[in-house]
Amino acid sequence: MKLSNPGTVPVYTISGASTARPLPDWLARRRKRSLKNDPEYQNRVELLQDFEFEEASNCIRVSEDGEWVMSTGTYKPQIHVHNLPQLSLSFTRHTNSLNHSFVLLSSDYSKSLHLQNDRRLEFHTPMGCHYEVRLPRYGRDVLYDRYATEALVPAVGLDSEGKGEVFRMNLEQGRFMKSYQIEVGGDDELTGGGLQGGIDVGSVNVASNAESTHNLMAFGTSIGTVEFWDPRSKSRVALLAGHDGEITALDFSSSGLSLATGSSTGMIQLFDLRRPVALLKKDHGYGFPGQEALSHDDFVTREENHVSR
Repeated sequence: MKLSNPGTVPVYTISGASTARPLPDWLARRRKRSLKNDPEYQNRVELLQDFEFEEASNCIRVSEDGEWVMSTGTYKPQIHVHNLPQLSLSFTRHTNSLNHSFVLLSSDYSKSLHLQNDRRLEFHTPMGCHYEVRLPRYGRDVLYDRYATEALVPAVGLDSEGKGEVFRMNLEQGRFMKSYQIEVGGDDELTGGGLQGGIDVGSVNVASNAESTHNLMAFGTSIGTVEFWDPRSKSRVALLAGHDGEITALDFSSSGLSLATGSSTGMIQLFDLRRPVALLKKDHGYGFPGQEALSHDDFVTREENHVSR
């Protein structure tokens, strides 16, 4: 048991020094005043309390207002919500199945959309799971189009016309709209490409949109292509090919003029939308795929720092 005795009132920490909770506010304020000119204290790293899962965490999102962090993980399937100003856990919630990915629909944590591993979309509020809908096929990613109020879910498998699908769930009307049809190959009956569990089944793996600029949609496929769609005309406007392996990550720049892609071979490439040749390539060197957390601006910053050194 750790004892702090700053004055006449002793403060006991009974959870151990390695997992100690924050000090009382009055004591923390006094210490901050005394350390305001300490450079080591000014450059400190503060840790969230209880930011852990029994097994692993699959997805983490920070709210638009910068005050909340929502994370999902295993085992058991659960959701954690942390409040950043307080550096503490707000609440936890268990779900019936594992979460694959999720997006925050509001500026805080109060409205979120979760893609579950059992083909369900769950809509969560602070009170719990508000509504759920079952998808026709397994989803690979989830994206929210704010302008059309639609949840976009890239899926595995082919439709009746031999195309891959991105399901469109209109949240205002509460129904599925006509899907985006993406070319994913694998339509040969001998390969089982048209089957849900076929060995060479095609899929749309990831989605991204330039929400703050032109709002083009980008969909990465299992055949190494990226299709760009205009959500206003619901039509394909461009195709980016030439990747080795599947596209496993996408992210637009803040300006909307460039795109970073990650493939299943571990290659990350940076493209200018005005030319088909990659501006920059970076190989992980381990053969592992780039993940959905790929950030275009962070990738560019790291490469600029590497070149400057």
